[in-house]
Amino acid sequence: MKTATVRELRNHYNTLLEWVAEGEEVVITKRGKSVARLVPELGENERTVDWSESAVMRDRVGEKTMTEEQLKELWDHLDG
Repeated sequence: MKTATVRELRNHYNTLLEWVAEGEEVVITKRGKSVARLVPELGENERTVDWSESAVMRDRVGEKTMTEEQLKELWDHLDG
């Protein structure tokens, strides 16, 4: 990953765009702090994330859930 200042972006945008076109990620900084990020566009052959197989999306069948009373007891225990 490369970095460039806002001034460098303004004065050398063609060079920065060439870097991005070659697959490089460029972070733009202003007064030493990151303000933007230039990233290459995904190509047609680029793989995207399939969230259907993610642990977050899996069925939670069989997992025990707490009742409101159990949650209150836990909260009181942690608070005191």
